[in-house]
Amino acid sequence: MLEAGKTVEFVHYPREGHGILEPRHREDELRRIAAWFWNYIPTHKTPEVVGFGNWAEVSEASARIRVTGVRVTEDYRKYGETFNTVVEVEVEMEPLSAVPSEGCAAAARAKTTQSSAAKRDEAGKGEEGEKGGFKAGGSQNDNVFLLWTGADPYQRPSAIAPVKAPVDALAVGPSPESALFFTGEMEVRAAQRQRLRWLFVKPPLQWGDISKLYLSIGDKDLEETKLSLAANEAAL
Repeated sequence: MLEAGKTVEFVHYPREGHGILEPRHREDELRRIAAWFWNYIPTHKTPEVVGFGNWAEVSEASARIRVTGVRVTEDYRKYGETFNTVVEVEVEMEPLSAVPSEGCAAAARAKTTQSSAAKRDEAGKGEEGEKGGFKAGGSQNDNVFLLWTGADPYQRPSAIAPVKAPVDALAVGPSPESALFFTGEMEVRAAQRQRLRWLFVKPPLQWGDISKLYLSIGDKDLEETKLSLAANEAAL
């Protein structure tokens, strides 16, 4: 299969035979199967990648967001050896309450709210309650990642199991030298229109350049928003 140039992935589940029985293994298997269909047999419900500079609405965070800049830089070396070389993704965000209705209609829709909405309906609350934010920093609750789903010369990894790099730091300010610098678990909420920079110290660039990467916003569910980092896809 590899010699034929096909995308190949081998997954071994410990303690399993021909059939997958353990619940966690079964869940992973089903997610991979669903992801295969999601990637290779798209439907009208399959979200498109949001182009560089275009707004994407993320209802779960009560905000919309767009990528405004991306680069590989050494400007954050002052914060420690870990940040000698990073991929800096600059984004702009604002609360949905500040967006005119026509802007909301034009923004790309993220489908990250279905599971939480279903839980609220099931509970019979009938209220939205307090929304979450953009979570990052390496915790199990992260919903912001640098994503690469292309193929290396050996077709690994495949689009079925994308490489996700978590956010390693957050910089807020006009320049790296004067920025407020945050590491660890963090949650960003859009109280007003603002720009910030997410930093990734271990990006999957060994498989491709920045134009092959996406900023992924979503939870563990399959439905997520992908924002392109390829500047040549900028909106006119």
